[in-house]
Amino acid sequence: MKRDELETMTVKDLRLIAAERGIPKATKLSKVELVAALSAAKAARSAARSTAARGTSTSTRTKHRASYTAPAPAKRKGGKLPPGAPAAKSSSSLLAPVVKAPAPAPIVGSNPGLPIPEHYGNDRLVLMVQDPHHVFAYWELQPETVARVSHLAQGTGTPVLAIHTNGSTEYREVDLRGGNYYLAVSPDQDYEAEIALRDRRGKLHTFARSNKVHTPTPNISTRIDEQWMGVDETFHELLELAGLPGQQRGAGSAARLADQRRMAWSWQHSGVTSLSSQTLSSHSLSSTSRLSKT
Repeated sequence: MKRDELETMTVKDLRLIAAERGIPKATKLSKVELVAALSAAKAARSAARSTAARGTSTSTRTKHRASYTAPAPAKRKGGKLPPGAPAAKSSSSLLAPVVKAPAPAPIVGSNPGLPIPEHYGNDRLVLMVQDPHHVFAYWELQPETVARVSHLAQGTGTPVLAIHTNGSTEYREVDLRGGNYYLAVSPDQDYEAEIALRDRRGKLHTFARSNKVHTPTPNISTRIDEQWMGVDETFHELLELAGLPGQQRGAGSAARLADQRRMAWSWQHSGVTSLSSQTLSSHSLSSTSRLSKT
């Protein structure tokens, strides 16, 4: 089947043909990939057939040549060859055809790349901020490091996460084999940690120290100097609330640009210098109060 014929078929039919031809992951391939895979498979089969045909014709010629036997070198009495005469070679070994194996079909599909390793071979402790109230900690410790620190703690230490913040330290008992731990923390604070063994005297024998992180505040930002640009329906709603004329909704970009220039000119002459979060709030509140009074 030619490539043009394959391109006219549906994806369902192409997947059925690909499954019959033994193409891997046929159900997950797109139409373009299926057409390419089927075309490549057809080319590989054609190459294999032509190679086999050449081998058959060569073997036929070999049989005809083998029917003619070259005269053997003259022998002396006693059945021995004269000195210096070459030994007779088998005609089949000289004329045996060499058949090359067909080239493998190309692999169709995405390249997954190198596998992601589970471990990197380093001692480390990493803190990552999840939200204002939680920090995620994960660690990796090598067996020789655990053995060395356990020897220093005389084999009786308790694995803990020591969390340092604002000059104070909190301890959380952890399982070293777990590899991670979620910490409940306070917002707007600096945090740093170390994973260690705490012996009977309360002394810490550290495996690794973490990076320093800062949790965000849970409140709305107090900054009001951002510059905002309204678009589409939101922009026209702002024009209506501000009492300015505007184009109908759904107009093109040229109409929106004209509205923006008209609003900038109107607000410039009315004393409003920029479209910031503070001015948007004041315009919205004043317009809402006017609507509620009416």
